[in-house]
Amino acid sequence: MRKLTFILFWVLSMLLTTVNAQIVDTTIAHQFSNYLTNNLQEKMYVHTDKESYLAGEMIWFKLYTVEAYTNRPINLSKIAYVELLDSENKAVLQAKIVMEGGNGNGYFYLPLSLRSGNFVLRTYTNWMKNFDVNYFFHKQLTIYNTLKADPPAIPSATITTPAIQFFPEGGNLVSGLISKIAFKAVDASGKPLQFKGAITDSRNDTLVKFSPQQFGLGSFYFKPQDHINYSICIQPMAGKPFYATLPKIFAVGTVMSIKADGDSVLKISIQDNQHQDQYGILFVHSGRKVVFSKRITAIDIATGISISKDLLGDGITHFTLFNTDLEPICERLYFKKPNSLLAVTISAKQKEFSTREKIALFINQTQQGKPIATNFSIAVYQADSVEHLNDITSSLWLTSELKGKIDYPEWYLKNAASEATDLLMLTHGWRRFEWKHILKGPSGNLLYQPEIVGQIISGQISGSTQRSSLASSSVYLSIPGKNYSFYTTPIGNDGNFIFFTKYFYGRKKIIVQADPRVDSLGKITLRSPYVSQFSDYRLPTFHNNYEAQKLIDRSVAMQVHNAFNANHLKRETTVSIDTTVFYYKADKSYLLDDYVRFPKMEEVLREYVFEVSIIKRNKNYYLNTFDIGSQKFLESSPLILVDGLPLFDDGNALMMKDPKTIKKLAIVASRYANGNDKFEGILDLQTYAGDLNGTSIPTHALQLDYEGLQINRAFYAPMYDGDVSMLTRLADFRSTLFWSPNNTTKNDGKATISFFSSDFEGNYVVVVQSLSPNGGTGTGYANFKVLKKN
Repeated sequence: MRKLTFILFWVLSMLLTTVNAQIVDTTIAHQFSNYLTNNLQEKMYVHTDKESYLAGEMIWFKLYTVEAYTNRPINLSKIAYVELLDSENKAVLQAKIVMEGGNGNGYFYLPLSLRSGNFVLRTYTNWMKNFDVNYFFHKQLTIYNTLKADPPAIPSATITTPAIQFFPEGGNLVSGLISKIAFKAVDASGKPLQFKGAITDSRNDTLVKFSPQQFGLGSFYFKPQDHINYSICIQPMAGKPFYATLPKIFAVGTVMSIKADGDSVLKISIQDNQHQDQYGILFVHSGRKVVFSKRITAIDIATGISISKDLLGDGITHFTLFNTDLEPICERLYFKKPNSLLAVTISAKQKEFSTREKIALFINQTQQGKPIATNFSIAVYQADSVEHLNDITSSLWLTSELKGKIDYPEWYLKNAASEATDLLMLTHGWRRFEWKHILKGPSGNLLYQPEIVGQIISGQISGSTQRSSLASSSVYLSIPGKNYSFYTTPIGNDGNFIFFTKYFYGRKKIIVQADPRVDSLGKITLRSPYVSQFSDYRLPTFHNNYEAQKLIDRSVAMQVHNAFNANHLKRETTVSIDTTVFYYKADKSYLLDDYVRFPKMEEVLREYVFEVSIIKRNKNYYLNTFDIGSQKFLESSPLILVDGLPLFDDGNALMMKDPKTIKKLAIVASRYANGNDKFEGILDLQTYAGDLNGTSIPTHALQLDYEGLQINRAFYAPMYDGDVSMLTRLADFRSTLFWSPNNTTKNDGKATISFFSSDFEGNYVVVVQSLSPNGGTGTGYANFKVLKKN
């Protein structure tokens, strides 16, 4: 009987354990799915027309926005922010770029005031500001200024010393457990370091010798003991030796490692020195896909766990080991080379061309051998001695998913063996979230909304003496002009406000104000849409490696090109503007030139604007509009606008306007609701120039010049076919022959691009960056020469 009772108890315990394991596993997967659903993440790539520039040249760029885990184009954010940062993270240039269908393009003119140096091109969206700044796109660009002296060399006292970092596989070193330890070593300039290293104990016995395999990366196996002091000596191939230390060694803990078991299987090994009866959960995911979720048993500890590589998605897979309290204790990244990359080929009928000759390039793109429709950008420029190419494939699959600077990322996708790629995973481990944020459920702390229509302009009113009244009122944004914009939005209890605007381009005067009848003392400030935090991205020390004579030749050519083609270079593309007013349609409109021109506004309104009633009491005017629906005048004054600027004084300021400055008067003759605001009709006056024409701006209002969206420029590439300019003596000194950000291949995967060479001889590079609707990425390169005509 006792034996039977014991057996039943054991079976019941096993069932409860199984049920509990299922609940826990489901909880992790469910929370993981919820997090991804509620925290959609964008990722960006920027293709620039080249990698190095002269001050005075133009940077042309194409922006691609994709969903972070699938690399598929995403049409969420309609605005992207692009910044050029110097070595001190100061923004020297900034722009707001319109995005459509996940694509956008723009330019920066590099002013002659810039000094030579390395710069960072940084790009992000408003939605991306909710997450780590390391997720922003970063790209190094080199700029030379031949008209300014190079910056002084960095004093030796500020040059960093060689350094090495150690990364235990899984995360921690545990006493008595064998760990694979990866390392990354760099020299004083941040470049990969070649060296020989050794670990010795307190008796000076050498325990391990090691050296890097590629790009300063390598690994070794080591069984640490927490009661022993270890010394690590690093002897560079050139330079003085230095010492380093291992990461902290824990007395108790768990170690997880992953090895290939043949070509198709991964073997996960778990070591533990805590001798516990229960173990945690191994959770494996590739992007959004949950690959594996299992409670670890004693058998798993003894024999390991096998997972087929076929189950893994392309790119990075995360292996996370949780303890019984659902705390992540070990994590490992594994990379599976994508098998669906785009093959991009670029061909021409010849390899050499004369100056001012037509060049036709034939683009062919396939995915797994089949033609595919894609969106691609193309640049053709004179080959440079300074190249740090950044392609879309290595960016979206590697550099955007790993922390820190990766040397030659494209090499890992083209030539690297799996062992080399695995070292990269061990030394740059990272993920796009914190497990604590996932397991505790939605936090609701996302501060920044996606800009799905136009710019979001936000700010705060502070110093108000009537906070309670102000919190229940509104703030007003006016963008005067012939096609003005007017917005209202409520003020929060903390004084914050947000305007959701439509597209507006170029530098505009904007006016923000609260209703002075509620509060006229509050100070209004607007927040910059640009981020003031910076990532771990570090620029290398600038060295002028450009051949002096070539640099001078290129500079002279650039100056000649700018001088003689200024009109072409400044040509802006056409921008479509929404001319619809916020109230959509007026009930009655008056073009004042069609009527007798009276000298006073009071006479205009009394003589023929019958929808407006004027009452004058104690020298103050009060206006009312006639409600079409109720057939009577409304009780309060209407919203009075002049070129989009509201006048909150019941009509007194309007009566002071010279009617000769007013072109049009429109009336909404009924109550009108705009957000939380309800207006007793609208009286909308527009001047001839849309510039307020002397209308006084209230002293309590914030008035400033605000940079709207960038109006793009057309890339200038002369076409010499049948053009008299073919015979002109005017030199054509373009070093960038062609730039086209928006191109497509049809279903046959083919496209043809044509342009003309310039008078600039030399070697030229063609670069194509391509993205397909299913997230396929590809880069193509080609070369040709331009020689003078015989």
